[in-house]
Amino acid sequence: MDEQEYMRTMKENERLYMYGDLSDGWTWWEADSLVLLPHGRVEVRMRNGDTLESESENMDWRHNGLSTDIIAWRYVPTVYWTAWNGAKKHEPRPSGLVDVVLRSGEALMERAADKLYWKHSGLSGDIVYWRHHQEIGNETFPIIVGGKSTTVGATVGEKSAEKTQKPTNPKDTVGIKKAPFSTVSAPVMAEVGVAMMEGALKYGRHNFRGVGVRASVYYDATIRHLFSYWEGEDQDPDSGMSHVTKAIASLMVLRDAMIQNKCDDDRPPRSPEFYKELNTRAEELLKRYGDVNPHHYTIKDEGI
Repeated sequence: MDEQEYMRTMKENERLYMYGDLSDGWTWWEADSLVLLPHGRVEVRMRNGDTLESESENMDWRHNGLSTDIIAWRYVPTVYWTAWNGAKKHEPRPSGLVDVVLRSGEALMERAADKLYWKHSGLSGDIVYWRHHQEIGNETFPIIVGGKSTTVGATVGEKSAEKTQKPTNPKDTVGIKKAPFSTVSAPVMAEVGVAMMEGALKYGRHNFRGVGVRASVYYDATIRHLFSYWEGEDQDPDSGMSHVTKAIASLMVLRDAMIQNKCDDDRPPRSPEFYKELNTRAEELLKRYGDVNPHHYTIKDEGI
């Protein structure tokens, strides 16, 4: 027995002495940076013997020398699949509507079995797991594909057989349930970052969280920037940034202070609702002058 094998044996014996035997799907966790983190819903066992079930990404997988360090884990099975070995002669092909997982990890849901290619070609598109289609809503579940874990999900009523677009990545079903950042404009956020940098250089980064803000100050700043933009001035002369970007930055500071309970709410006493009556008057004006078609002047008419 060489030294490495001896150390592995000693470590295994130490585990068995301290934590007992692991079976029923459990895997020891080494907290090695070279080891892929599990994905999907897992159950973990900690040094103190407690167990916890949650999504993998919500776990702290580092070893910090604490009693709550994860020492073992296993997937929480919810839906079981059948491995597919490549349509051997003695193995009948599935029929009806099926869900399949490809070697690449992509999941094709609710497909007609007779429309799929069941033979293995050694390619990423080979079918490696299948099951009869089940209406399981937005449930997600882990399986192992090519030695790596992948989270697969399905959506009720999804007619994948007739789809022409590329199949959804298995993790999409998880991702769409969380606060999205793909809906935010990256160029605008980058501009806001520069605008916030100006404030950080002047007053200190996140000073608004440290000392708080007064609502009226940032309301006034926002309105000034928007009025300046609306009246034809594109850039804030002090910073060279767009007035619209500066307005967004002002609102970001105000909203963050509200979230952090650092906002001095000095708004005036509440006003009675006033838009309803004004909207009615505006509608009456549209009816009165609806057949008039005057020229509406814009910034494009400058110099006329």
